[in-house]
Amino acid sequence: MADVGVFEYRGTESLLQRYDARHKLPALVAVAAGLLRSPPLGLLAMSGVVACAALSSRVPLAGILRQLRGFSAILVLALVAEAFSVPGARIAPGLPATAQGVESGALLAWRLGALIVAGALFAGSTSVSMVRSAVAWYLRPFPFVPAGRIATMLSLTVTFIPLVFDTYRGIHEAALSRGMALRRNPLRSARIVAVPLLIRCFSRTDAVVSAMEARCYVDERTVASLRSRPEDWAITLGVAGVTSASLFWLR
Repeated sequence: MADVGVFEYRGTESLLQRYDARHKLPALVAVAAGLLRSPPLGLLAMSGVVACAALSSRVPLAGILRQLRGFSAILVLALVAEAFSVPGARIAPGLPATAQGVESGALLAWRLGALIVAGALFAGSTSVSMVRSAVAWYLRPFPFVPAGRIATMLSLTVTFIPLVFDTYRGIHEAALSRGMALRRNPLRSARIVAVPLLIRCFSRTDAVVSAMEARCYVDERTVASLRSRPEDWAITLGVAGVTSASLFWLR
């Protein structure tokens, strides 16, 4: 598992992987809402839900956190921005950071970190075909909505996320081997990575489009078989209950 990207599908036979994608999508939305909007005690409960999902996925949580180190800069930036922008009592004379800002920033970093882990668990336990089938199942009852096309677009988005990260990692390592770390201008360093990253992403997109056209792609395709089990309903109801309690009762 060590060589698998953080947002790549892992074919482990686990409870989280067997969880019906039609239940997993709304469960992910509920977890995201709970993580972003709940008070501190509710945030602790929602983090427990994410931890339970990580344990049920049979993927080492330490490995996920190790691969998520690239997001640490975003979390630190969120903490620092809150520390210097939220009014309150200063933590030290001459330092504009406030105690209330540090507390708010720590909560924001906690929320974002748990949300990133939840997204990584969803991507790692749900195949692209299952995502497409679940989205098409939800959209099919609506008339004049191209359910197959929208489902394909979302499934391709899920597919390209780990590819973008892998491409970035390869370009970044190549740039470091060529002395990018010695450059003192961060904007120039970012351009060195961003330009080839965009070129490779657009080239890969063109290749995928050409391959789909060559294979006579149509919107209506054979979908993966989806089947709900009693444990799926139990997990969904449990997530809904914890989310409701976190948002409205745990203050």
